[in-house]
Amino acid sequence: MKKILGLLILMMVVLSSSNVTAALRKTKTLYDFLEKIETCKVYLNEFANTSGESGAGAEILNKTMAKALGARITQNFTVVNNPSEADIIISAEIIQFMYTDEDPAYDGIVGVGMTPINPVGLAVDMAMKQSYVENKVSYLVTDKNGGKLWSRKIYSTVTKGDMPLEEAVNIIAERSVKNFFIKCLKKPRR
Repeated sequence: MKKILGLLILMMVVLSSSNVTAALRKTKTLYDFLEKIETCKVYLNEFANTSGESGAGAEILNKTMAKALGARITQNFTVVNNPSEADIIISAEIIQFMYTDEDPAYDGIVGVGMTPINPVGLAVDMAMKQSYVENKVSYLVTDKNGGKLWSRKIYSTVTKGDMPLEEAVNIIAERSVKNFFIKCLKKPRR
């Protein structure tokens, strides 16, 4: 009887701790933090490009972020010029950038379900003339005192027919900012 009681207690402890660790594993976003602020003042640090590619467009990414913050409907953001006035500070570093006027055949991004069993997507992808751009951006959001609120490396890709480099830089900046908002400001499950 003591063994059964001990086993039950052990199982209860294990199950309760697994619920705690599952709750801790939830991806944290800034949704709860920003929900308390009527208008969030944002300072954008000068975005950096450490990818080794001169045309990665850190300035364009910065301008795209500022424009997207102003266009947000679910949360009011105001971009400020002084970090001491800000509620949050957003920094970004482009750590990887690649552009090619021919889509690499390995990605299978054409809207046709490409699987190892069904190579139709790969064949269609190889036959189509498309441009491809990708970037990986390391984002950091801090409070005005420098306390880390959120950070993540976000990988974005775009495949599109006839996309010159200048257009590709603008499109990948928009995609990266969109991915930033999805990951950083997503409403958590309750």
